[in-house]
Amino acid sequence: MLGACPRTIGWVTGLPNDFIRTKVYDAGHRAPRGRPPYTDDLVFKTTFKIQAEFGTFAAKYRALTTAGFTPASSLIAAYQHYLSFTPVPSFSFDEAFFLVSNLDGIWACNTPTLQLEPCPRCTARRLVAHGGGFTPVCAFCKEECGERGLRRRVAGRVPPDSGSIDVSAGLPLQIETLRMQRVLESAGAHPRVIAAILSGYPDPSRRAPSRLVRVGKALPVSRWSSGVRTLLRAQFSVMASTFRRLVDRGIEPEQAITAAFRHVLAAFHHAPPLSFNRCFEVVCLSEGLWGVSEPTLQLTDCERCGSTYLASRVDPAPQRCPFCVLLRHPEMYPPPARATAPAATPRLL
Repeated sequence: MLGACPRTIGWVTGLPNDFIRTKVYDAGHRAPRGRPPYTDDLVFKTTFKIQAEFGTFAAKYRALTTAGFTPASSLIAAYQHYLSFTPVPSFSFDEAFFLVSNLDGIWACNTPTLQLEPCPRCTARRLVAHGGGFTPVCAFCKEECGERGLRRRVAGRVPPDSGSIDVSAGLPLQIETLRMQRVLESAGAHPRVIAAILSGYPDPSRRAPSRLVRVGKALPVSRWSSGVRTLLRAQFSVMASTFRRLVDRGIEPEQAITAAFRHVLAAFHHAPPLSFNRCFEVVCLSEGLWGVSEPTLQLTDCERCGSTYLASRVDPAPQRCPFCVLLRHPEMYPPPARATAPAATPRLL
């Protein structure tokens, strides 16, 4: 809607080019042709009026990122704010994207080449070269001359009227589904596990599994205390309890399971990493999701150490808290790898 070319959309969203061309554009709103107007002298070799507009846009973007918003959201919001007070834009969204890339060293640029610096005279924040290599005349102080009429337009890059665009209601959902699929693939999830998790999205082509999707051997739920190692039971307990807390706070299960998986990997970074497929099975058996109607695992609070651990509902044997066992036997947890010093380095006493 802001007139971005497919390449810019790919940089900001990470979506593949084929998906962008087939799902974002249509016959009524075709993708802009040609290369994006990226030039290294985008800011400094232009009129003072456009330099001032660049500085205003960059200051708004920096205020949003400082407030905690992501670069992509800040870029879109800052450009929409720029369009709200500019009847005819002097630079396109692609140029705004390239400016932000040079400002933060992201997306299309590896290192920052621009920075915001307050003018010592008017205190307005202006764009200068990164590191103070080149400081142009302040566009806010300098009286503009030789403007030669209207501001320039970039052919094919001017954002169309948003009222004439009929955005498909299913496009944001398709993008969210594709993003979730990529997150699950990067976590090492099996295709059947990915299909089961994505069945929670309202897509007619995907059906919810009628039974648990299992990859490999099943967890010995009937022998939970003896068939699963203590360290694994502790890891599974952290996975299940973190998932429960996230869901209780309103996070969707599809988002919560990936966040809990990343948390348990960081919490046990010295231990062998867990498999996402196995963590998916644990969550299904403890929460009754994705094909499981009757949970066979449950979260229990330990009266001794105060931890929350997983216990089996079908294991008749006594089930001890794995965290209490690890406290009494710390040798079960692998120690961190020690960094070996070079042979030539003298040993300090």
